[in-house]
Amino acid sequence: MKFTHKLCGTILLAALTTAAATGTVVAAEPDSTMDGNVGKVEFTDATYEEETDNPVPDTEEKDPEKQPNGKFLIRKVTPLDFGKAEASATKEITSFAKTYVPVGNPKAESANYIRFKDDRQVDDHTYQLTAKVTKQFEFKDGETLRKLDNATITYGHQRLLDAAENGIQNPGESGLHHDAVVKFGESTPIFTNTGAKGRGDYFIAFGKLGDEAKPGNQAVKLTVPSGTDVRTGTYQATVTWTLSETPLK
Repeated sequence: MKFTHKLCGTILLAALTTAAATGTVVAAEPDSTMDGNVGKVEFTDATYEEETDNPVPDTEEKDPEKQPNGKFLIRKVTPLDFGKAEASATKEITSFAKTYVPVGNPKAESANYIRFKDDRQVDDHTYQLTAKVTKQFEFKDGETLRKLDNATITYGHQRLLDAAENGIQNPGESGLHHDAVVKFGESTPIFTNTGAKGRGDYFIAFGKLGDEAKPGNQAVKLTVPSGTDVRTGTYQATVTWTLSETPLK
């Protein structure tokens, strides 16, 4: 019986082989399918906490200063130090801001920058970042308050960089307003975003350390018009930055 079974098996195999060779279609068993495990995931709102050891443009070093966190906000603006310039009333005075060196980590030196975040769960990520001088350059000269009326700050060499892994949400640099001149009492657009992209955590850096074409130490410029009665002293000003869902008209 074993032999017969073997022989029959051999003959059947030969017959199937022949049938395949002559073009006869042998029906295969249909695939067996069944809906199995149902995938389930629930996404919850993010929690936002103040952060330290924050990223800095163009370096792996960290800024130890605490930065606020949230859904839609400006996280950091580097302070500007325009150094020293010769007082004059007969010529235009220009001076560039020094590069930024974080307190607590001088290795994290970088170009000046602003960091902002949009983590809104919306389809339209339209927003605009603006700057305005809200307190003009001034200093107290005895009993007299000296001001640099009509002084302006020009923000140049702008670059939009990821401050986190934003991936395809990065909207690109087309919304940057290059060489933006910021004046007292007047909001000036620095970056305008429209469309579905733009969610994420970003830097706008002004120049780059070591870049010959767009150096970080020649990116933010103070200009004092000729005819301004500049006296010897240390002047200070305030620039207010605004991140708004509604761009300026």
